[in-house]
Amino acid sequence: MKKVLFGAGALLLVAGVGYYLMKPGAPGAGHSALSVAGGPLDYVPADSAFVLANVEPMPKAVTEAWMKQFASVGGIYAMQARMLEKELAEEGADGKGLNWVRALAAELKDRTAEQLMAELGIDLQMRYAVYAVGAHPVVRFELADPDKTRAFVARIEQKAGEKMPGAKIDSLEYWNFVAAGEEGGRMVAAIDGSQLVFGLLGEGGDDAALRDVLGLNRPKQSIAAAGTLVQLNQEFGYTPYSSGYVDTRRLIALVDDAKPAPDAPQAAELKATCEKDYDAIAKAVPRFVFGYSKFEAKSMQANMLLELRPDIAKDLQPLPAPMPGLGATAGSALNFGFSMNLEALANFVNKQADAVIAAPYACPALVDLNDGAKKAKEQFSNPMLYATAAAFNAVHVIATRFKMPQVGVEAAPSEPEFAGKLLIGSRSPTGLIGMLGGFAPQIAALQLQPNGELKELPADPSMPVKGPMHAVMTDSAIGVSVGEGESATLKDALAVDAGGKTILAFGYGGAFFETIFAAAAADVAKSDDADAAELRKSMEAMQKIYAESIDRIDMQVRTGDRGIEFVQDVRLK
Repeated sequence: MKKVLFGAGALLLVAGVGYYLMKPGAPGAGHSALSVAGGPLDYVPADSAFVLANVEPMPKAVTEAWMKQFASVGGIYAMQARMLEKELAEEGADGKGLNWVRALAAELKDRTAEQLMAELGIDLQMRYAVYAVGAHPVVRFELADPDKTRAFVARIEQKAGEKMPGAKIDSLEYWNFVAAGEEGGRMVAAIDGSQLVFGLLGEGGDDAALRDVLGLNRPKQSIAAAGTLVQLNQEFGYTPYSSGYVDTRRLIALVDDAKPAPDAPQAAELKATCEKDYDAIAKAVPRFVFGYSKFEAKSMQANMLLELRPDIAKDLQPLPAPMPGLGATAGSALNFGFSMNLEALANFVNKQADAVIAAPYACPALVDLNDGAKKAKEQFSNPMLYATAAAFNAVHVIATRFKMPQVGVEAAPSEPEFAGKLLIGSRSPTGLIGMLGGFAPQIAALQLQPNGELKELPADPSMPVKGPMHAVMTDSAIGVSVGEGESATLKDALAVDAGGKTILAFGYGGAFFETIFAAAAADVAKSDDADAAELRKSMEAMQKIYAESIDRIDMQVRTGDRGIEFVQDVRLK
């Protein structure tokens, strides 16, 4: 029973905070309650190991525009709740647990996500923070109307025929969801003034930890007072609407392996050894920072940086190779590209492995890294790797059209449909053709020259794709096109950015996920299972959301002066 109650509490958290993080936007509930002094950041300790928060509420223009994009999300939650209800019933779950799921499903029924948020007393133009108090994760966000939140919980309790497990510390009442199992632990939640707070506590957590998590004990210095996020946003050019960091050194300090039991043999010596090794790791990878450099109604850019020690970041600079086709993905259904200077990669791995071998880790929790370094050195000292590096350094697949088969569906393809391009970057395209001769004799037979001359490949019934195929070679790449009209842009797609720093590129349009969900819904529709109809509706709703809301999402992994950069561009319709 406790396990089910814990799950019910988690579902409430997902319905609130999870939905907020997925889709900012909500009805224009009273905003004055969200603008008062003393926001969630005042509860975040300045030495928190991690934090994700907003300094300012999201612009109203953004929330109003996005509010229209996902109107059917609440219906999806209701479908999933009903399916969970049936699954629990079939597993023989106790009646009380089922009552909680049924009560939640009843609240989700026939309500849009916006209506649910309003009934929960949440305005998504709120301030929030996800952070750590010591070793305990905490989520805290502002409520537009705490009375509505209490009323929502009361309705769930009334329909379930039971009160959520509660307790009181000092003058604050809170919900106490205890997890079943050997590890124990519990989730606590409370309405603290005009804020809702969730926290996770380990088994047997004392009252001092509980007070810290619920905010009854304020931090000696908060992130708000220290101005940490404001400074981070200024340093990296982030907007104030969502940003944060993970501090490696502070996170490691929470790891049990770094703190041997006081009664362990040679405990003090072992503790010092582990702290020294973990400190070396923290110096090599000090921080992970993230935020939005662009945050508009129809366009966003999310940035993340894995900060590295300056010498490591410098050694990474030669790794990216020129990737063809980065400027040719507009309008495509899907693209995936990878580039790597294999010789530089081998040099980098060998250098890092040599450093570990010369000064191996002594902490018991890290000794496996010593063996890993030796194996990596063996693998990356292979002469074949260096030989391959001269001929191959990038591959990029761009699918202009991609459709999954939908057997038995009228006007739908019975086989996969693909039209697009395969682009291969190389320092020696002629040598690469020679290496591929045994695998792709059709291409080798064309006797391509690095002059940009387009040649048509002979039809091959064994190929899993249909449509005309062409190939072309330049002095830095080989390209193959598949499908009508694809050859016209093939040579231009081979253009590379010689100074590029992109290691990985991945992107898709809304049409791609529309295709995936359509195929999955068609497959589910063939089932006679009673749940199949609900699952199909859920998939069709997701198909509609992606098709109507997403124009294009592009992601890249790059090397930068301070480490490894992750960039995601989102454009909505």
